Amino acid sequence: MASKTTSTVSYPYPSTLNISNFVSLKLTKNNYMLWKTQISGLIESQDMGGFLDGTYPEPVEFVLKSTVEAEASTTKQEYVMNYDYIMWRRSDRLLRGWIVGTLSEEVLGLAELETTITNHLLEQTWQYL
Repeated sequence: MASKTTSTVSYPYPSTLNISNFVSLKLTKNNYMLWKTQISGLIESQDMGGFLDGTYPEPVEFVLKSTVEAEASTTKQEYVMNYDYIMWRRSDRLLRGWIVGTLSEEVLGLAELETTITNHLLEQTWQYL
């Protein structure tokens, strides 16, 4: 059974939000400024901007856990999933879904943007947009 570490960081995760209440436009070649105003307002209001500007950097995926085994008088070390990474990834993917969900098919096809977004490059994708 995999064990996990206790979280030391809290990441926002507004999962019950209906994004279409905040972003009524799909991004096209002709409405960038209007779209960016709407999506930026949503992202800022939900404290998710740190995933785009690097304020919430990606934590390491695994951490070293030490366990003292009293009977054998030894210390066992193993790598376990970092709970902070799990929580960060969850929020990061939610935000990525918001952005991708507001792009038109036309924009998704530009410059292999869809591939960029699915390769864990949310910050760079946001800067590109």
